[in-house]
Amino acid sequence: MKCYYETLGVERSATGEEIKKAHRKLALRWHLIKTKDNAEEAHRVYQVIQEAYDCLSDPQERAFYDKHREQILRGGSDHKDNEINVMGFYGSSSFDGYDDSDTGFYSVYSDLFTRISEEDKRYVEEREWEEPPSFGNSTSPFDDVRGFYGWWQSYCTKKSYMWLDDLYDVRQTAEEF
Repeated sequence: MKCYYETLGVERSATGEEIKKAHRKLALRWHLIKTKDNAEEAHRVYQVIQEAYDCLSDPQERAFYDKHREQILRGGSDHKDNEINVMGFYGSSSFDGYDDSDTGFYSVYSDLFTRISEEDKRYVEEREWEEPPSFGNSTSPFDDVRGFYGWWQSYCTKKSYMWLDDLYDVRQTAEEF
């Protein structure tokens, strides 16, 4: 994955207006009408440009990206436990097209959310487990999509993360501030 700031050719301190201007310039350059000879590459590049702009033009998304930029670019390589590392799923570089193929958006994220729920299930007693709605596919009815997002918006993991207590002693954090 390439840095969003590099993708748009702006500094990390760029203003919203500078980001908008850089996006507009690149979007015009890679627009499908202007690049008919190489439409497939143009579409791929345009998607990356749009993803970068969508992230950096939204203050909350940009703040998250800035805070986790190094992890995102490395694919979360400093992940130290056996749990799922979701940093590699940030952005469109984790899937290939918005379809139901094995590497498409719907298959990749359906698998991810299934793995997250299966992982969480290990930390819950059977009688307390509520099976989450399926991620669905490209033909899922809107009511199913709404049910999925409704469930995951209020999601809270059942894991305790006690195995991290040895790494992070919360008694020491008060002294750091």
